[in-house]
Formats: sequence, C-alpha cells, structure tokens
Amino acid sequence: MAEMKKAMNESTKDVLKCIIVLTAIALVAGLLLGTVNYFTYVDSDSAMLKKISETYGVSDSQIEKSEERVINKSGEKSFVESCFIVYETPAKGKIKTLVYLATGSGAYSGTVQILFSVTDGVVDSVSVYSHSETSGIGSKVLSEDNLLKFKGINLADVDTTQITVGGSEAKASEIYVSGATKTTKGVLSALKAVAYSYNQFANKEA
Repeated sequence: MAEMKKAMNESTKDVLKCIIVLTAIALVAGLLLGTVNYFTYVDSDSAMLKKISETYGVSDSQIEKSEERVINKSGEKSFVESCFIVYETPAKGKIKTLVYLATGSGAYSGTVQILFSVTDGVVDSVSVYSHSETSGIGSKVLSEDNLLKFKGINLADVDTTQITVGGSEAKASEIYVSGATKTTKGVLSALKAVAYSYNQFANKEA
C-alpha cells in the first residue's frame, strides 16, 4: 500500500513538473512573439500618411483620416478600408483630394488593395497598394498604364447596385486583360466600393 502511495506521489510530481515546464515554455514563447511583433509591427495609418505625403508633396499636417467617409455596403466582400483627406494647406480649409484605400474581392489571390485619388467626385489617379496576383498575367491589369484608364471616371456614374462584380462585367471593362478576369474583377470591385462610399457620403451631406 505504501509503495502504491509512493508511486502515486512520484507520478503526481512528474505531472506537475510537466505542467510547470509547459507553462514556462508557453510564457517564453509568448514573450518572444510579443517582442517580434513589437519590432516588426507596421502601423497601416502611418504607412498611408507617408505614401500620401510622398505622392502629393504635402506635409503630414495637410492630411487627415476621415472615419465618417468610410461607408460600406452591408454584406459585400469588397469595401473601403480607409479614407484620407488631403488639404491644400496645413490650415485644413480647402480639400485638395480624397485618397481611398479599397479592398476588391474576387481576384485570383483573393483580394487586391487599390488606392484611389478622388477630386470633386472624379477619379484622379489609381495605384496598387498591395496584391499577390500572378506576375505577367494579373500584374498586367495592375500596371500603371492600364489603371490610368480609370482616370476621369465620375463616381456618380458608377453603378453600385452590386459592389463585387462578376466575370461578364469584368470582361466588358476597359481595364480587362485577356486571361486575367479575376484580377480585373478585384480592381473593379474596389472601384465600386469607393464609388459607393463617396456617393453615400455626398448624398448624406446634400
């Protein structure tokens, strides 16, 4: 009986040791992960401010993030992530342009992130923020020259009945590249998300 109790005590000690060791490992792993995240974390807003500042040659004091201008259609996978107002001067009186970061779904890799500059409801410029599309195929849709075809589009004329577009609509688009229907869908969906967000805010302010 005594031997059995001794064996049970030894077994309990072994279990406790295992628990202590595993807890210590978990704590160390958590600390290491936290340290890595701390030194590698990139603030998306700061990255956007830097990009906008460089693109338009303005100071950070001329840029303001606008939460109220981010209006997305419920149930859609394509959406505006953020909107930044670029002012003519640091006094923040007259608006120079609006810069939207939009995510378009339906792309080959899943989504594409596109930056749209909008002035008085018209698209000024379009550029890629991030993507994982296939080089030589989807990347043709995302080329600077191809995306320039969006310049001059009046967002009031964009049909936003459905934000995420289908294949037939993508193939009818001016930016369509043969063999890259999905990438085209992603970009068009991002445009529609921006149009919806801009038009909804404009209608609310009218």
